[in-house]
Amino acid sequence: TLFYIVNCVNTVYANALQAHGYSTFSAVNSIFCVFIFRIIWMQGLYPQCAGLPTYERFFMVTLCFIVSWALRMIVNIIAFGIVRVKYNKGFRRVL
Repeated sequence: TLFYIVNCVNTVYANALQAHGYSTFSAVNSIFCVFIFRIIWMQGLYPQCAGLPTYERFFMVTLCFIVSWALRMIVNIIAFGIVRVKYNKGFRRVL
């Protein structure tokens, strides 16, 4: 399913960042996207749909998870791209 693919991509890029020595960034990104973003979503957007039917409120909760995973994936991909460029520049200097 799509959730499994997004989770796999997140795991691969987070582990790649850790392998390049950026484990703190991976952890902070995870904490921000999983905890802080979801708290902001649930405190800011969810109360706005108080008058909606139950299934639409449930959709807002599940959308929170999807958006936080996508945000984490995008940030991990961008960060790994930056780290990879830095790594390649340093590697070329050694040769």
